[in-house]
Formats: sequence, structure tokens, C-alpha cells
Amino acid sequence: MRSEPVTLAMGAAITVVLVGWAAAASAADPAPVTASLDVVAAAACTTREEVVARIAARSSRIRLHAGPDAGDAAAIRAVIAAGASGTVTAELTVAQSAGGRSTRKLTARSCADAADALALMVVIALDPSSLAAGDAAAAGGAGKAAGSDAGAAPPSAAPSPSKPTAAETPQPPPSPPPSVSTAVDVAASEPEIPPGRPRYGVGAFAAVLFGPAPSPMPGFGVEAAAALERESIWSPVIVVRGMHAWQDDVRAVGGVAAFALDALALDACPLRLRAAILEARACGAGLVGRLSASGSNTYLPRAEDRPFATLGGAAFLTLALGRYVTLSARFGLGASLVRDAFAFSPRQFHRVPAAVIELDAGVGVRFP
Repeated sequence: MRSEPVTLAMGAAITVVLVGWAAAASAADPAPVTASLDVVAAAACTTREEVVARIAARSSRIRLHAGPDAGDAAAIRAVIAAGASGTVTAELTVAQSAGGRSTRKLTARSCADAADALALMVVIALDPSSLAAGDAAAAGGAGKAAGSDAGAAPPSAAPSPSKPTAAETPQPPPSPPPSVSTAVDVAASEPEIPPGRPRYGVGAFAAVLFGPAPSPMPGFGVEAAAALERESIWSPVIVVRGMHAWQDDVRAVGGVAAFALDALALDACPLRLRAAILEARACGAGLVGRLSASGSNTYLPRAEDRPFATLGGAAFLTLALGRYVTLSARFGLGASLVRDAFAFSPRQFHRVPAAVIELDAGVGVRFP
């Protein structure tokens, strides 16, 4: 019968077409991209699940998990925090598996805008070809605002090809791009200090003390600090200071006096306010030491060592000159715990006042 060869030929043709469609569909469905994602944000602002959902809405290729893995394309860390004037600041760090690293900072009007901007930046870095037309335009605007990422793939302006389907599923219109007012690039070679990581410092300072002697006492000293770096106002630091101050040629009725103070001081500073490279800290302060006094040009020359101690508070102002070098200024006010009086008999010429003031200025180095 002649109809049988025709049927076999049609079957073979249909089989070839189906195989071709399957191969095309397989080629059009690229392999997934895996990465680790860590989100640091207040629960009332956003969560890791919300950021993951926003990324998944833009790309079906990206697979995100919490812990790093050797096969990951990148390790991603996002930090979202409330900023000044009701704005929200966000920072995204992408460490590529090939060794590249980039950090972006931006300011948004709300937590939702910040999370959406971070999600868009993750997709630009890992799967730019999956961006829809609206997102591609937003990516172009974000790229102009934020600059170029080290090691990140450039965004694609064309929408990704879709696989043939029996019926098109209607898609909601793309959301408008988030409002990003500022963006600052950080050098890719500069390592980031994660929140809660210890940091240390050493330095030297010059000081002036008012109170232990009748006249201001110049002095100098060295200090060592240990801090806990955090993305909050609660960023404690402890500073231990050793100092020497003196005042010679104090003339009084009956003779000439000289004073010297050797002291060890401790500052505990739980609070920090930071604006760019400037930091301000509020501290509790204590000082203990030895106050030496000696007299000359008198009938009965005498020298004596007396204990000296204060307890009060201090304020630090620190200016960062790069990552490691700092300039600092300190104002301290302490109540005198030992109030000795000094006299060339029978006349008293000085008594330690109820409050002692200390002014310091110094330079330091901090690490890592």
C-alpha cells in the first residue's frame, strides 16, 4: 500500500523536529549560577528571604545559599541600615571566585527600595542576560550612578530570549527602578572589616593638665587601644594611656616649687558616632598616679611624693588619614579623689582643685 511509506516519512520528520526543539530548548536554558548570600539588616527593615525573593523574580538561574562553597561563582554580603534624615543606606560586597572584589554603597528612600536596588545589583553581577527590558534600563541608570564593579559582568540591554510555549503567561509591568541618591566605590583591593571584628591601635600624644599644679602642666604619653568594630552606635573601645607631665619654676612666697606627675589612665568608650572619616566617642575615664612636689630657695627644702587620682569622663574626636593612620583630640574632665595642699610654711600657695581638666592631641596607627 502506498500510504504506509508516507506515514513512516511523516513520523520520521516529526521525530527530527521534536529532537531539534529539545536541543534548542536545552541550549537556551543555561546552567544555574550558585553563590552565597549574607544579609545584615534589622528585621523590621528587610530579611534575607525578601532579598532572595527579589533576586529570584529577576533571574531563575541564580541559586543562593547561606554558607560559602568551593563551586560558588561569588560570595555576596549585603548590609542595610537606617541613615540620616530618614534615608536608608545599603552596602553590597561581591567577592568573585576568580579573585575580583567590589563594594558598592548607596542611599535609598526606604528599606524596600534599598533591597530592590541590592537585588538588581546582584543580578547585574551574576546573570545580566536575564534582565527584562525595564530592569535593563534601571541597570543602565544604576550603572551611571554607581560606576563600574571590579570583576562584575556588564549588564545587557537586551531582554533574554524566551522558550516557545503554547500560551504566553501575562507578566506584571516591571517595577520602577529604586531611588538611589548616592553611590560610592570602594577600592577592590581594600579588605572590608566585618561587623564585630576586633581592631587594635597604638599611638603617642601631647597633653596639658590643669589642676595638679598651680600652672598648666605640659606632658606627653603613649596609648594602646582595643576596639570592636560594629555597624552601630554601640562600638566599644578601651584605651590605656601612660603619661608624664611636669611644671617647674613655680614661684611663691617663701620659695620656688616644682611638680611632676606620672600616671596611668583608662578610658572605656561604649558609644561611637561616625560620619565618613570622622569619629566621636563618649567615654568613662579614670586616672591614678604619683604627684611629686619639691621646693627650693627656701629655708627647709623638701621633696615629697603623693598619690593622685581622678574619676570622670572624656570625649574623643578621631580623624582617619587613610585606613591605618589617625589623628585624635581628647577632652577629659575628672573629679579629684585626692586633694593635697602645698605650702612654704606657713603660707599655702596651692591646693588640688575639685576638678582636673586634660587636653590631648595625638597621632596613632590602627590595625588590621
